[in-house]
Amino acid sequence: MSMREPLPGTREPRSSMPRTLPGTGEPHSSMRKSLPGTGELRSSMPQPLPGTGELRSATETRLPARRESFFARKPPLLLGIVGPMTESMRRTQVALNLPDEVPALLSAVEVILQAMTGNPSFPSPTPSLASVAVALAALRDAEVTSLTRTRGTVATRNEKRAALLSVLKRLKAYVQGVADDDPDHAAGIIEGAGMSVWKAGAGPKPPFDVKAGTLPGTVRVVVRAIGKDASYEWAWSADGGKTWQAGPATLQAKVVLEGLPPGVTCLFRYRAVTRKSASDWSEPVPFRVP
Repeated sequence: MSMREPLPGTREPRSSMPRTLPGTGEPHSSMRKSLPGTGELRSSMPQPLPGTGELRSATETRLPARRESFFARKPPLLLGIVGPMTESMRRTQVALNLPDEVPALLSAVEVILQAMTGNPSFPSPTPSLASVAVALAALRDAEVTSLTRTRGTVATRNEKRAALLSVLKRLKAYVQGVADDDPDHAAGIIEGAGMSVWKAGAGPKPPFDVKAGTLPGTVRVVVRAIGKDASYEWAWSADGGKTWQAGPATLQAKVVLEGLPPGVTCLFRYRAVTRKSASDWSEPVPFRVP
């Protein structure tokens, strides 16, 4: 093996091949690789960027023009979704909040019919209120028949209940459409139909029990107590919530209301009063006065 002689004045060995071309700083052709598919030599020296005097690093990687334009592009997808999502979050939605038991369901539907009949906010309900009344009457008759415990009557009652719920879902969609057309008054429109405004994240409702009293025209109302120092105010309405009659205030979370119109479906509500403040009125509960 031949030994390389050191460079004059240094201890570094002399390369058998020159590193740079004489008089320039460019590498010798033997130190450069040719470009693929061409006979041209690729220099390891930094090259200027096109249209500028700046030098590009030998290790810099540049994306093709089409890829650069793709990554520089702003994503339009999210821009188009944010608007509808925000509008959906601000939308006031309808909630039926129908009870499961048939007698209470019948009373709740009667309240809806009373509230929507002749209401100028709902000039042409779909389905018609007449069809809702027909489905309501069919369920009422089936409920009475089911009390005889005759075979097949309970199944018939359940079928009539499902049919009524189907009609109510369509009526709910109609009320939602009317509310969407007037978002500034949507809550009032929904409540004016005898329905409720849906509240996101609302927890389970406190017990609110309305039962028939011992005498005609009386009801017994019981709610969940909130504390020892609270009192309770009560109110009822016989016209679907248009006007309210005050009941007696009590220190206990229960009351017997008297002087109610027999045979009429009334709404009942309450609120708790403490030393610091009074709560909002509860959601009205319908009940047919015996």
